Amino acid sequence: MINRPAQLTVFAFLLTSTMTVCGQEIQFTRDVRPILSNHCFQCHGPDENSREAELRLDQKAELFSKRDDVAVVAPGKPEQSLLMQRVLSHDPDVAMPPKAANKPLSTDHKKTLEQWIREGASWEEHWSFIPPRRPTPPTATDWARTPIDSFILDRMRQKGLEPSPQAGPYTLVRRAYLDLTGLQPEPHDADDWVKKLSGQTGSNASQPINERAWQDLITHLMQSPAYGERWARRWLDLARYADTNGYEKDRDRSMWPYRDWVVEAINSGMPFDRFTVEQLAGDMLPNATIQQRIATGFHRNTMLNEEGGIDPLEFRFHAMTDRVATTGTTWLGLTLGCCQCHTHKYDPVSHHEYYQVMAFLNNCDEPALQLTNEQLEQRWQADQKTADRLTATLPDHWPVDSYQPLPSKVTHFSADGSQELKLAADGFIEAHGENPERAIYRTEIEVPAGDIYSIRINTRAVDGVGAGRTDHGNFVLTDLQVAMVPNEKGEAVALPLMGATATSEQKNYPAGNAIDADPKSGWGIHNEDGIPREASLTAIIDRSRLTHIGNQAQNLRVTISQQLGKQHTIAAWQVEVLTPDESASQKRDAEITAAMEEWRARELPHATKWTHLMPVKAEANLPILTIQKDASIFASGDTAKRDDYYITLPGEPYPITSLRLEALPDERLPKGGPGSTYYEGTLGDFYLTEIDVSVDDQKFPLRRATDTYRKNRYGQPVSAGLSIDGDIQTGWSVHGRQGERHVAVYNLAEPIPANQPFKVHMAFGRHFASSLGRFRFSATGDTGTPDAREYSDNVAALIRKAPTNLKPDEQKTLLSQFLLTAPELKSVAAKIRTLRRPPAFNESLVLAERPPGHERPTFRHHRGESLQARDRVSARLPQVLTSENGQPRNRLEFARWIVSRGNPLTARVVANRHWQA
Repeated sequence: MINRPAQLTVFAFLLTSTMTVCGQEIQFTRDVRPILSNHCFQCHGPDENSREAELRLDQKAELFSKRDDVAVVAPGKPEQSLLMQRVLSHDPDVAMPPKAANKPLSTDHKKTLEQWIREGASWEEHWSFIPPRRPTPPTATDWARTPIDSFILDRMRQKGLEPSPQAGPYTLVRRAYLDLTGLQPEPHDADDWVKKLSGQTGSNASQPINERAWQDLITHLMQSPAYGERWARRWLDLARYADTNGYEKDRDRSMWPYRDWVVEAINSGMPFDRFTVEQLAGDMLPNATIQQRIATGFHRNTMLNEEGGIDPLEFRFHAMTDRVATTGTTWLGLTLGCCQCHTHKYDPVSHHEYYQVMAFLNNCDEPALQLTNEQLEQRWQADQKTADRLTATLPDHWPVDSYQPLPSKVTHFSADGSQELKLAADGFIEAHGENPERAIYRTEIEVPAGDIYSIRINTRAVDGVGAGRTDHGNFVLTDLQVAMVPNEKGEAVALPLMGATATSEQKNYPAGNAIDADPKSGWGIHNEDGIPREASLTAIIDRSRLTHIGNQAQNLRVTISQQLGKQHTIAAWQVEVLTPDESASQKRDAEITAAMEEWRARELPHATKWTHLMPVKAEANLPILTIQKDASIFASGDTAKRDDYYITLPGEPYPITSLRLEALPDERLPKGGPGSTYYEGTLGDFYLTEIDVSVDDQKFPLRRATDTYRKNRYGQPVSAGLSIDGDIQTGWSVHGRQGERHVAVYNLAEPIPANQPFKVHMAFGRHFASSLGRFRFSATGDTGTPDAREYSDNVAALIRKAPTNLKPDEQKTLLSQFLLTAPELKSVAAKIRTLRRPPAFNESLVLAERPPGHERPTFRHHRGESLQARDRVSARLPQVLTSENGQPRNRLEFARWIVSRGNPLTARVVANRHWQA
């Protein structure tokens, strides 16, 4: 109810105000909303937590509602409006704003409110939420070159201003270069363009400017690569572009393809609506191209925390809040980030609506897209041909000695310094006594007439762990020289060495270093397996120096030099002179045949016949498990520090005695898999902590496990066996060999009954997310105890087949498999494996919409906390932006709405941003 004193106060004020307020018509957006926003919205605005009396003055419905039959605002009747009664009241318990708010209204504010109500209290949304309308430009003048110039000139004249004189040609050229490319023109370029603009150069250049030449200059600069680079910088700032992940580790990441996409899009003149849609939802476009998928890197510029022990889901939530805020800033000009924790204090966007906007962006995964490279692809194809050739010639690399030593006799040996040399019974010369920093050893031997092809230096341990004299057992032979000493008096004839091989080589210290005449290099024997007790170096002799020597006995002098300190000296050596062994080929074939038969006999118990098990069901705590046509399972979506997979598998017609788990590579996984680790650990690795098998509620213990490869990045032991030890701190991983297939075999303590479906539970986890990305189970009823093997099921079938029944191509396949696994050919096999490995293509971080049926739910998070998910929300625009054409339903429709005519914000935001640039 309105009391009489209040009516009199309002009447007296209104009588005065009608005589003092100027006749200018009041506009709600320009004149009234700022008053309400600054003085009233704090208690009667969008924030529901600070709202008083359940009254909102920022919404039309409540501003014109009634309280106790009295209108808050009665259009045309200020004296009957509760708003005016409260702002004009002298009663401290009634007056608004309250004194405690410390936001008093001035007399002018009160008169503005009164005049607005008297004029009908017209309501307008904030001007930014009203679709722009093309205005009629003011009357054009000669000065105005464009309609925009007309508006500028009109506003300047309202302020009593006039345009400055046109700048000179050099200034205009410089401005154009800086504005469009960000670069200063070269002096000769400036002269050239000034001459085109004015017909003269230097101090003689003057007005007027040639309009056609000016347009040519602008076109020239906009066609320059620097144009896109300059303007891409501003956009990349909005996209928060970075080449590292941020946070504590701040490791590198591959975002440059997105950067290049932005530059190219600008340089190619891509329309802004397409520019927007491809960045927000390029992956959802029909038949999306690689470039359209790269464009979605806009929202992969969020930071990634790789600190040990963090919760990846918490920081994914932080990434999502960043994406919502960035979208609001970039295209809508709204500080949506304020709504993460509460309803916006000023903009008409609620806390609930914020998460509805998030839902548009929340239903996507975050893979790394492999970018094919024609040069790398061609190189890889060439590598495959090389690997095929090496595989075909594997028998030639079998380490049978192609040479045999000629009978020889040591006639003399010596060493510089005070070392003591002794000729042992086995023909080795042992070094004792002083161990010098540098040493030269000379050995002279007499060999009978015959073809001399190469020289061999055999070394062995004396007392130490290796063939070197020091405790560690290694040595480095710096230089090896051979000379022929004629029987008759005369100078020695040097015999150059053309190539060298060794039975053991140290990284960066190959055998060839011993014959390169470089005193700072040499041959070392410390290989990846350690330091051997015996090692040999064979060097080929240039026989061109031997042509003038007849078939007579020869004396050879062999000089060994060691120049890299007393920690690298030799303990004992023997010199052999070699000649071709005509029976080497037959010996090689015989040795390979015998070794292959031994290998086949060893492998026969493990060449098990496995049956792929097509999963009945595949579930997980968080990841999406999709059953593939080949019976494998592919994991996608979110992953946590602890993931649990639950796989239901069919029974077989026989009792199952062992299970095989194949960890399979896949290009969709980080570094090709087989794991899904994407931060902190080795990309593409996994860590299987525990695996167990059950039928209904009955456990079927796994008694034994083997694997084909195991390695841990952090040094602790790993193996398939540790995945059945009941300790979630231990497990199996394959660090260092990503992009390859790895196998584990689990032997059951008791067979699973025939035709009985069963469940497999796998647990994954470290201090980072580290689950399997693609895998497959197989079963066997073999009553033996098969071990894990790398070879394929086809090879296993050939091993099981009787040798006499093998066809020629099958024999070739089996021989290749044997040779690739033979310890004697380990180094060649490793080279072939390296050649077979797919190239490391460049990657680009992108977005990918989740598959149907696996939509990620979005929740309102109380006070913006990642762990306080409350009510579930669906994707929807804020009410203030609701379109008459309906709501967008997904990220692609949201992107299209952003650049549609139904959105009043984007055009203004982009135009203003470029205007300020």
